[in-house]
Amino acid sequence: MKASLRISVAALQIVMVWAYTCRADSPIAPEFTTAKVTAEQLQAYTAQVEAMTDIQCHDIGANQRQCSSDSQMTIWTFTRPGHPAHPAVTRGILRVSPPYVGIDRSGVYAGDDGAFANWIKEWVAVDVHNVAEFKKHLPQ
Repeated sequence: MKASLRISVAALQIVMVWAYTCRADSPIAPEFTTAKVTAEQLQAYTAQVEAMTDIQCHDIGANQRQCSSDSQMTIWTFTRPGHPAHPAVTRGILRVSPPYVGIDRSGVYAGDDGAFANWIKEWVAVDVHNVAEFKKHLPQ
């Protein structure tokens, strides 16, 4: 799973040009006030994300579907039936304000608490890797 989730160095360099001027003063508020939501809320949120004008979605394996928006520097990953955390979504937003670089991660779920927690831990590990790679390419 980790190999398919890593952002390529080329993609990081492209994003870096635009992102270098962005401010990262505070975390971005999640879409919901609690992590546990209803399946209907998740279904509506999925439709909202997939309806965005610049959204690109594709299956990434392991019963997950990923949608990204270049204009928002955001990636949403939705679980699919068969995934232990289904139904769930996590949102990662790239935040750059040198020397700070980070991924603002949030998520919501309507399924199993433990499975969701484990899934988010996997994403945090991917975020740590991606941020380390991104920092290698920032101007000194």
